[in-house]
Amino acid sequence: MSDDNWDLRRKLWEEAHGTPHPFSLGAVLGTFEGFKERYNVSEVKTYINPPDECDACQASFIRREGEPMFDARTTTGQWGNLCRVCFDSMHCSLGTGRGQEYAFSVEHNAWVKVAG
Repeated sequence: MSDDNWDLRRKLWEEAHGTPHPFSLGAVLGTFEGFKERYNVSEVKTYINPPDECDACQASFIRREGEPMFDARTTTGQWGNLCRVCFDSMHCSLGTGRGQEYAFSVEHNAWVKVAG
């Protein structure tokens, strides 16, 4: 599905139901203000010069609302930008010195740090 189709489908859903699409970041986290409260952050942190694909499997990162991307240290000690499947299969974790999770935000047109 192209990004244009996704945007149209999301817009139609939201107009018909009066609520955020269930797969939108807004639906998952509430408002962005709610997101900041939930994760106890005072500012939005975005990934500068994000990669286009996973370093492990070369799958393209989809720039669609709420899609995840991870910047994490693998069990071999190497760091990489990983998709969800590779992050899980390599038994990576989040936190200082281990990894960060980013979610794509249409509002900011950027990968926004959500954990780690």
